Amino acid sequence: MKNAGKKAIYLALLAVLLFSLPGCSHKETEGPGKDMEEQNPGGDKEVTPGGDKKVTPGGDIKVTPGGDKEVKPGLAGKIISEDLQHGNQFVMKTEKGYYYYKYVSPIEQGIPAFHYVDAATGRDIYLCNKPECKHDGNSFCVATNKKYDIGQVCLYSGRIFATSVEETDTQFLWKLLTIALDGSEMSEIATYMTMDKVALGEKQFPMLFGGWLPIHRNKAVISLGAAGTVYVDDTVQYGTAILDLDTGKVSYLDEEPLSRENTQATGISAYGDYIYYCKVEGRKTVLHQYCVKDGTDTSFKLQPGFKGTYAVVDEDNIIYIRSVANILYSYHPSTGVTEEAKKMSGSESGGSFNFPISFDVASLISDGTYIYVIQSPVDMVLGEDVTRHRHICVMDRNLEEIALFNLGPVLEDFNDRMLYNPTHKYWSFLGDEIYVMLDEKEDESLNGRLIYKCNRSDFLEGNPEFTLAYKKE
Repeated sequence: MKNAGKKAIYLALLAVLLFSLPGCSHKETEGPGKDMEEQNPGGDKEVTPGGDKKVTPGGDIKVTPGGDKEVKPGLAGKIISEDLQHGNQFVMKTEKGYYYYKYVSPIEQGIPAFHYVDAATGRDIYLCNKPECKHDGNSFCVATNKKYDIGQVCLYSGRIFATSVEETDTQFLWKLLTIALDGSEMSEIATYMTMDKVALGEKQFPMLFGGWLPIHRNKAVISLGAAGTVYVDDTVQYGTAILDLDTGKVSYLDEEPLSRENTQATGISAYGDYIYYCKVEGRKTVLHQYCVKDGTDTSFKLQPGFKGTYAVVDEDNIIYIRSVANILYSYHPSTGVTEEAKKMSGSESGGSFNFPISFDVASLISDGTYIYVIQSPVDMVLGEDVTRHRHICVMDRNLEEIALFNLGPVLEDFNDRMLYNPTHKYWSFLGDEIYVMLDEKEDESLNGRLIYKCNRSDFLEGNPEFTLAYKKE
């Protein structure tokens, strides 16, 4: 794409904080092939273990929702329906190793690429099984193909899925891609949006949002955007597409696929036959429930002060916080009733742990079994000494405390920009393992992020020991 478009896309990638996404489940079909394991691109990196309706948003730009809806069989035929993986924000993990996508800004050197890290050896290689490939962006390279600008990614149904934009002479094409875990193939699943280029009038560029791509029961929830300048300003148009992986059918959460009047869908979660998301509507943040069976959308009337922090315990119990962030509330969709569920500060908690006097909740995360309540960062002053605290409280589905501990001393040797970030997107809770993404203390860039993990059993006992899993270059 042109430089302005590249810059717009990069800024949108940095806007991951606008779209905090949980992860996707997977079944590993096969690990990296022998050819890919034998290659050595750029040296080893060792670690120590939808439709034909025409709309014209923002001027003379014609947008075709859906576009080409042909669904190709892809890598291994039918895509197996799975549930969204609760508590996952960024980890693409199989039994053999990890996958990640390296984003590169226009001002940085290097080529964006899919990578694979072998869990046993720590070896980091391009996700491409062609031994002769130079991984230079050529059209045959699965890892670096410059034909596509990559946005959201996830591992689902034994393959990687990625949103992308392809630029032709006349159009921008939003496409969903699927990539084989052995790096042997990349295929287009469907085109879910097209946007015509214009010679006159207000030209816009597609925006791609990095981060996690939520897929639940073969419904992918895709963030859309376009901007007329390289800056995120009042020219920005938003939209959210729901792409059915079985049929290729595309629908949208808003009346217009792209519009300056639309707001982003954030805080996406799922349970049973429903996908949950939040949207800012006027001065309120509203929680919605989308049915994957019939496409019906229901909004919930939560109490004033809801800002989008919630966790789905089950279809009739949603835990959330309001502006007074030290109280958990429980909403029951069957009755529309909200009740105060738990106070989180000091002796008012009513549990067996000694909560800090100030425990304002920053994030609520559920992995389907436990609820993780993450405290907002607090600076404790004792004389001239200032220490920073951030507790995590682990609860069962009845909100009974299982563990409470302060993260600061556990991870004190790392850049605290991510540890104390107010959102929860740097944590992934995956079965028996828990992951956190941190920066090296001396690294102020967006590169060099370290993925650490610990056993959930140690975490629940309040004594987690984190070890390096891999590094995202």
